[in-house]
Amino acid sequence: GNVRKLGVEGEDLEFVQYQLDDPEEYVDETIVVVGAGDAAIENAIALSQNNKVIILNRRDEFARAKEGNLNAILTAIDTGSVKCIYNANASKVTKIEANKDSEHRLCFEISTKEETIEIECDRVIGRLGALPPRKFLDHCGIKFPNNEPNAVPSVSERYESNVKGLYIIGSLAGYPLIKQCVNQGYEVVEFI
Repeated sequence: GNVRKLGVEGEDLEFVQYQLDDPEEYVDETIVVVGAGDAAIENAIALSQNNKVIILNRRDEFARAKEGNLNAILTAIDTGSVKCIYNANASKVTKIEANKDSEHRLCFEISTKEETIEIECDRVIGRLGALPPRKFLDHCGIKFPNNEPNAVPSVSERYESNVKGLYIIGSLAGYPLIKQCVNQGYEVVEFI
């Protein structure tokens, strides 16, 4: 799919990224992780070994996290190895800009329900999911029930789309968990 970005000027600055390949690559940085799903939690915990990490959660809980990740992030927050800002509405990121007059590379500003918080940091990692590759799917002839960017194509009980022989599984079919995708893939292969 197409990676969801922060939606504010500065979202493509050099030290703003949307993927983490190797957490060991970063040492002694202040890093803001935006997101509250499993990828964000895993990134925050891995980065906290060598960095100061702040995770931003739009809600007041980690509702979508797997139990193991939920326990790990709550423990990290309780012990202080990760700081969490709850009720941070990611759609209200108001500023990301290069910070020339500070020891940190970026100035990141976010609104919560109560206040606007400015964070000086070295890196921002947005883990906000992805939007379906709609243009590609339209080109393949896949039909959607509406024009909403998050619309899910209709599939048969065997995950076949309206295009004969083209099967759609996983998050593209509305099932975001990897376990579901693996099981659906198995079912499709068995059927074929």
